[in-house]
Amino acid sequence: MRKTLLLLAGCSLTLTSLADEIRAQGCCTPGTATRGGIERGVAPFKTLIGSLSYQNNNLEDAYESTRHILDPLGRTATVEVVNVEVEYGLTDRSSLVLIASYLNKSRELRIKSDPKAAPETARFAGSGFGDAVLLGKYRIISPTLTSPLEIALGAGAKLPVGRYRQEVNGTRLSIDLQAGTGAADLLAWGFLLRSIPQRHLRFFSSALYRYAGTNFEGYKFGDELLVNFGAEYGALDYLDLSLHLKARFAKRDFSDGRLLQSTGGEMYSIAPSFVYHEGNFALRGFVQLPVHRNVRGIQLSLTRLLGVEFQYVLDLRNEGDLRKSESEAAR
Repeated sequence: MRKTLLLLAGCSLTLTSLADEIRAQGCCTPGTATRGGIERGVAPFKTLIGSLSYQNNNLEDAYESTRHILDPLGRTATVEVVNVEVEYGLTDRSSLVLIASYLNKSRELRIKSDPKAAPETARFAGSGFGDAVLLGKYRIISPTLTSPLEIALGAGAKLPVGRYRQEVNGTRLSIDLQAGTGAADLLAWGFLLRSIPQRHLRFFSSALYRYAGTNFEGYKFGDELLVNFGAEYGALDYLDLSLHLKARFAKRDFSDGRLLQSTGGEMYSIAPSFVYHEGNFALRGFVQLPVHRNVRGIQLSLTRLLGVEFQYVLDLRNEGDLRKSESEAAR
């Protein structure tokens, strides 16, 4: 247990050092969807995990650096995300996850056509299929009965399949309201899990670094680092309770040969959740609430995120595969 805590502390210090170099959260893009496949370990061999989730990101808070302020434009924003995830265990140590999404983004702001007139509310919205994520995972250390520790690394890409040139009434929507980005991004991933079966406890950590590409119009979103630390407790045979501590860091966006001022920053949040599971089916509900923000310029920031996920696990192993897996776990 002592070695595991030291390993978790070392991982935390490394990620904190990297985060200090990035100085993050780009609030011009309202919300970042939570993806279950990125926050869990490698899928078992010949096991298919399918999930469908819905998330509602609500942004009503404006910040300047760490100060909560009244937004000069009276802006609010909402991002709805539907994620479809499929993960398959290729071998005893590796799996591949594919994530597709559909987004509905909207933003409202108050404008005055006449200084003497009352402000009017203008609403802008965009929707469509977002960019897809393809991530390969490899387990470096597998959990056993005597050492319930798992460490995995992975790499992948965000593929620019979503539309990023949508227009409404002949006017191009701003990039933060587009469903896609138009750019391919490279992904690096890590995962750490330590179980204490006798106490029905699991401690885990995940990190995803996104090296953003530039689209054909010269726009580049800031590189992003997502870090997640969590603990899960098996309260009942069919109910798990968990608490996640999340951090998001992003560099400034880049366009027209310059870094954009009101982009980039950092956000820390807590995310309690529950999982009801029965047989191959699981239902997860969660909420994410920010506890600290530090942004560049004046930006909208996440107020709350509400989500629900349905998951189904299909075991495609035969008897020979099961015996092999049991033998591996006993070593």
